[in-house]
Amino acid sequence: MPINGQTKVVGIIGDPVKHSLSPQMHNVAFKHLNLDFVYIPFHVKPESVGEAIKGMRALAMVGLNVTVPHKIEVMKYLDEVSPDAKAIGAVNTIFFKDNKCIGDNTDGRGFIRALIEDEGIIIAGKSVVILGAGGSARAIGHSLIKDGVGRLIFCNRTVSKAESIAGSFQSMGISVAGMGIIDSRDEIAQADMIINTTSIGMKQGDPLLINPEWIRKRQIVYDIIYSPPETLLLQAAKARGARVMNGLGMLIHQGALAFEIWTGCPAPVEVMRNVFP
Repeated sequence: MPINGQTKVVGIIGDPVKHSLSPQMHNVAFKHLNLDFVYIPFHVKPESVGEAIKGMRALAMVGLNVTVPHKIEVMKYLDEVSPDAKAIGAVNTIFFKDNKCIGDNTDGRGFIRALIEDEGIIIAGKSVVILGAGGSARAIGHSLIKDGVGRLIFCNRTVSKAESIAGSFQSMGISVAGMGIIDSRDEIAQADMIINTTSIGMKQGDPLLINPEWIRKRQIVYDIIYSPPETLLLQAAKARGARVMNGLGMLIHQGALAFEIWTGCPAPVEVMRNVFP
């Protein structure tokens, strides 16, 4: 569809941003549904985040995705943040409603939707170990709790960070704890599901975060990394007889949720998925 004076503009801000596949994913979806939208990547340096949001308002953009390292910093320039974004402490999607610039976070909801719709996995009552204590761990942990997880353990190389993130969820009424990875053997062995939310495994030569002998047959092992499609962790888990999956589904579904916020239309998820080789 040709761009004209009525075309609605959305995009993504980050530093860097040239690697993002979100423009291809969203633009093919807009074309499929014959929507007069365009999605553009914007390389924004950390010191310019506030100006970028002012520019978004001035240009009457429909919305933005926000990627690293701006997910926390951007919050101070918004009029409101959703309950999810407030609980997670980060924003990855911005939209306008009633002349207000509102931040939301679709990362955790995208993860849950990928589990249910792509894999047929229901998380209610399950025991889950999350490796990592950063923004992705917080987003996924929050959504797991909302979806009824039975027990949740955060494991991190820096124990205090795992304990801190676990402590922030204590009031949500489930069994949650934080510990060091080195001390997590029993929890990992007993868990129904293990989720890696760190970047360890993205680069060739990255070490394994856990001893693969701790993984047992028929566990679910999820790595939010999608490139490479099978990390060393997933290879080791598969060799142990576990069910493995990478982060491509989460990427697609968090984007689909943002698409639906901006357009009000159900996202063509399979069309978006076909962007990826």
